[in-house]
Amino acid sequence: MMKYRYYLCFLLLSFMTLTGTFSQEREQDSLRHLLHQLDETEPEKLIEAHNALAWSYRDIRPDSALYHANSALKLARRNGYVDQEIQSINYVGVAYRNLSNFSKAFEKYLEALKLSINLGNLYLYQTNFHGAIKYFIQALDQAQSLADKRMVAYCFLNLGRSYKGIAEYGQAELYFKQAIEIRKEQGDLYGQLASEIDLAEVYLLQG
Repeated sequence: MMKYRYYLCFLLLSFMTLTGTFSQEREQDSLRHLLHQLDETEPEKLIEAHNALAWSYRDIRPDSALYHANSALKLARRNGYVDQEIQSINYVGVAYRNLSNFSKAFEKYLEALKLSINLGNLYLYQTNFHGAIKYFIQALDQAQSLADKRMVAYCFLNLGRSYKGIAEYGQAELYFKQAIEIRKEQGDLYGQLASEIDLAEVYLLQG
């Protein structure tokens, strides 16, 4: 009886695996067909299709993932689509990681991080706080993936400043406290003090 149950479980798992594989292959076929139909008069759709294929191939065919991510990246840069550029750079990094080229993967992740931070700072200086939040959240995800605590603290600080700018003081307080904690751990006294000044301003604004 026990052997029969194990056999049933094995059959069920095999069926689920095959179903998932067939579904993935159908999606890839649809995306490849779409690529053949599109041209550069529709760059945004081309970028989306290349990136979708890059993500779909990332584990099973990382060399193909790299090709499609790089194709998307070139189109995004040529047409000035910054969000898609950041996404494509990350996908290039994923492909290199799965090809075991870890130095190139790190290089690409760092490139995406720097681009997100530069855009976040630009929006912050322009007092476009919602735009700043969007890019600092992206940068935070990238910094955490790289286990770069210094940049994680920097993102927390600027997310706090962005939320302070839209008067969401609870969120601002949360991010400032996290920045303070990391900078204290790292012995960054100047950075810790800067974060504590920002936190004090939030308390003053809250009355």
